[in-house]
Amino acid sequence: MRVSFDYDCTLSEPHVQVIAKSMVDAGHDVWIVTARCDDRPYLKGAALINSLNRDLFTVAERVGIPTDKIVMTEGEFKHKTIVKLDIELHFDDVAEEVHLIHLAGRNALLMWDSECISYIRHDQFGAGLF
Repeated sequence: MRVSFDYDCTLSEPHVQVIAKSMVDAGHDVWIVTARCDDRPYLKGAALINSLNRDLFTVAERVGIPTDKIVMTEGEFKHKTIVKLDIELHFDDVAEEVHLIHLAGRNALLMWDSECISYIRHDQFGAGLF
């Protein structure tokens, strides 16, 4: 199965990393699809350690997700990317993202913890569908 995880407040959380690693270990095709901005085109060689996204790259390496399976949407909603990549299941902490992914005909699970609860409020993200 092709699966993707949002990063901030999703794959950044240790308990979600356990889920992602178990999916990688089971042979699933696991991706990261995040709204972050990609600074890789501006970095050369070992400079990746100076990336603003080094936390994301570190977690990806620990979980077993190669860097070519990390997609950054540059602040755009993820549903078009999910469809384009033929992702079957996406994990995210933003209700609006999950809703748009469902409207695009894909499966998505909403997950969050008490530390990230403020990020799922409609008035703090996107078009405020909820």
